[in-house]
Amino acid sequence: MSKLIPHKWQKEIKDWADGRRIEYSAPLDLEWHLTEAPSFNNSLLYRVYSPEREKIEDFIELHTITVDELTTKAADANNILEEARVLLQEYKNRLNKLNG
Repeated sequence: MSKLIPHKWQKEIKDWADGRRIEYSAPLDLEWHLTEAPSFNNSLLYRVYSPEREKIEDFIELHTITVDELTTKAADANNILEEARVLLQEYKNRLNKLNG
């Protein structure tokens, strides 16, 4: 007797049949896309659409900083710090002159 192997996307197929919305993505694609008629083939990835997950992903995207942005902000902070050091040294020099 042969053993039945469940379809790879069995859960998603059932959820879709129950009226849930389905998203798909290519394995190397970072984006998920809603589909009205999923094919449930093995070359794509599938998941049940979740508005809560979408809100979380949007929040993460909004609050994520790239390495380039972080490098720029660090350089700006270093420039401000260096300017503050120069101003502090000028202030100290003036105080020394006044106190003679």
